[in-house]
Amino acid sequence: MKNLILFCSISLIAVSCNMHSTGNFIERAFKEDSLKHFSVADSFYSLAIKENDTDYESYINRGFDRYRLGNFSAAMDDFNKVLKIKPTNALAYSDKGLVEYKLGLDSIAMLDLNHAIELDNKEYHAYFDMGLIENKRRNYEKAIEDFNKGLAINQQNGASYQGRGLAYYYLGKFDEAKADNEKAKVLSPDEPIVYNSSGLVYYQTGEYSKAIENFDQAIKLKPGYGNAFFNRGKTEIKMNEKDKACEDFTKAKDLNFPGAQEAYDEYCTRL
Repeated sequence: MKNLILFCSISLIAVSCNMHSTGNFIERAFKEDSLKHFSVADSFYSLAIKENDTDYESYINRGFDRYRLGNFSAAMDDFNKVLKIKPTNALAYSDKGLVEYKLGLDSIAMLDLNHAIELDNKEYHAYFDMGLIENKRRNYEKAIEDFNKGLAINQQNGASYQGRGLAYYYLGKFDEAKADNEKAKVLSPDEPIVYNSSGLVYYQTGEYSKAIENFDQAIKLKPGYGNAFFNRGKTEIKMNEKDKACEDFTKAKDLNFPGAQEAYDEYCTRL
């Protein structure tokens, strides 16, 4: 009994011995994920996996947290472990494809994403990831097709609206882009990229005050968002607010955002 009490007292922020079970670890991990405490969630998924090393869902969830933390190698390891346990898991192939896209391995990513769809034609994540790749390749019409396929399966995926809105933006279809960005805001109100994308559209249509509002929100949600500082600076130049623009270009430059140094040199070093 003494050993049991001692064990319970030193287990990871546990309040009772019941915490030391796979189900409770997973429940705690879900809670931490909802709070965007991805490192903490990773720890709880790891504890669940230690209890049951065939728990492929915990590998998937931990892998996705590691992806969100930028630890792509560890994320890939987790998705590959899933496929050793369950070779027909479509989501693991889809998530692998997303990591490969981030690593610049677009052709390999496409193979995994297509395989995900072959295994499960309702795997909307794969269509979303394919849309991202087509946007990157500037195949905007094809990207819209992929986002449409994903949205036909799941109309509540805010990221797909944002991705499709970006494709519309690059095609100069600003009304469609605005509509998609507004849907994305409703479904994903805490995602800074949604507001940055929306701000870009308003910038292009000359609605500078609305653009600023969106860039402000993007920066509020992600204070280190160099892209949003840069875009807000460009908008402030259009509004003849040079001092504010130079402050934003400086912040973007400090965050190593591409093009920020050039913008600062162009607008902020002249007498």
